[in-house]
Amino acid sequence: MGPDVVVVGILLDDSRVDPNSGKDDGETTSHVAARLNRLGAVRLLLSRGGIRLDIESNRGDSVKGSAERERHVYKINTTILDHGLAE
Repeated sequence: MGPDVVVVGILLDDSRVDPNSGKDDGETTSHVAARLNRLGAVRLLLSRGGIRLDIESNRGDSVKGSAERERHVYKINTTILDHGLAE
Protein backbone atom coordinates (compact mmCIF):
# COMPACT_ATOMS: atom_id res chain seq x y z
CA MET A 1 0.00 0.00 0.00
CA GLY A 2 1.47 3.30 -1.08
CA PRO A 3 1.66 6.44 1.04
CA ASP A 4 -1.04 8.08 -1.09
CA VAL A 5 -3.49 5.33 -0.13
CA VAL A 6 -2.57 5.65 3.55
CA VAL A 7 -3.13 9.42 3.50
CA VAL A 8 -6.45 9.12 1.66
CA GLY A 9 -7.53 6.44 4.15
CA ILE A 10 -6.71 8.72 7.08
CA LEU A 11 -8.65 11.58 5.49
CA LEU A 12 -11.66 9.37 4.76
CA ASP A 13 -11.70 8.16 8.37
CA ASP A 14 -11.89 11.74 9.66
CA SER A 15 -15.53 12.82 9.83
CA ARG A 16 -14.47 16.47 9.55
CA VAL A 17 -13.10 15.93 6.04
CA ASP A 18 -15.40 16.06 3.02
CA PRO A 19 -13.63 14.31 0.12
CA ASN A 20 -16.01 16.04 -2.30
CA SER A 21 -14.98 19.54 -1.26
CA GLY A 22 -12.56 21.31 -3.54
CA LYS A 23 -9.38 23.22 -2.99
CA ASP A 24 -8.99 26.81 -4.18
CA ASP A 25 -8.68 25.52 -7.75
CA GLY A 26 -11.84 23.43 -7.37
CA GLU A 27 -10.04 20.08 -7.45
CA THR A 28 -11.33 17.42 -5.08
CA THR A 29 -9.35 14.53 -3.64
CA SER A 30 -10.59 12.43 -6.58
CA HIS A 31 -9.38 14.99 -9.12
CA VAL A 32 -5.89 15.01 -7.63
CA ALA A 33 -5.70 11.21 -7.37
CA ALA A 34 -6.86 10.83 -10.99
CA ARG A 35 -4.55 13.55 -12.31
CA LEU A 36 -1.55 11.98 -10.57
CA ASN A 37 -2.58 8.47 -11.70
CA ARG A 38 -2.81 7.19 -8.12
CA LEU A 39 -5.01 4.20 -8.89
CA GLY A 40 -4.87 2.82 -5.34
CA ALA A 41 -6.16 6.11 -3.97
CA VAL A 42 -8.87 6.27 -6.65
CA ARG A 43 -9.95 2.71 -5.83
CA LEU A 44 -10.09 3.52 -2.11
CA LEU A 45 -12.14 6.66 -2.73
CA LEU A 46 -14.59 4.78 -4.94
CA SER A 47 -14.87 1.88 -2.49
CA ARG A 48 -16.07 4.18 0.29
CA GLY A 49 -19.05 5.41 -1.73
CA GLY A 50 -20.47 8.91 -1.86
CA ILE A 51 -17.66 10.19 -4.06
CA ARG A 52 -18.97 12.52 -6.74
CA LEU A 53 -17.27 12.23 -10.09
CA ASP A 54 -19.30 15.01 -11.68
CA ILE A 55 -17.78 17.90 -9.73
CA GLU A 56 -15.82 20.20 -12.04
CA SER A 57 -12.61 21.97 -11.13
CA ASN A 58 -12.20 25.66 -11.90
CA ARG A 59 -10.75 24.57 -15.27
CA GLY A 60 -13.99 22.75 -16.02
CA ASP A 61 -12.44 19.29 -15.61
CA SER A 62 -14.36 16.41 -14.12
CA VAL A 63 -12.41 13.61 -12.44
CA LYS A 64 -12.14 11.87 -15.82
CA GLY A 65 -11.12 15.16 -17.41
CA SER A 66 -8.29 15.56 -14.91
CA ALA A 67 -7.05 12.07 -15.78
CA GLU A 68 -7.39 12.78 -19.50
CA ARG A 69 -5.39 16.00 -19.22
CA GLU A 70 -2.45 13.92 -17.96
CA ARG A 71 -3.11 11.00 -20.32
CA HIS A 72 -4.15 8.59 -17.55
CA VAL A 73 -7.72 8.34 -18.78
CA TYR A 74 -7.73 4.63 -19.74
CA LYS A 75 -6.60 3.40 -16.31
CA ILE A 76 -8.86 5.80 -14.43
CA ASN A 77 -11.90 5.05 -16.61
CA THR A 78 -11.31 1.32 -16.21
CA THR A 79 -11.11 1.76 -12.43
CA ILE A 80 -14.34 3.79 -12.40
CA LEU A 81 -16.13 1.23 -14.57
CA ASP A 82 -14.83 -1.63 -12.41
CA HIS A 83 -16.72 -0.04 -9.53
CA GLY A 84 -19.88 0.14 -11.60
CA LEU A 85 -19.83 3.91 -11.72
CA ALA A 86 -20.15 6.30 -14.60
CA GLU A 87 -20.21 10.05 -14.85
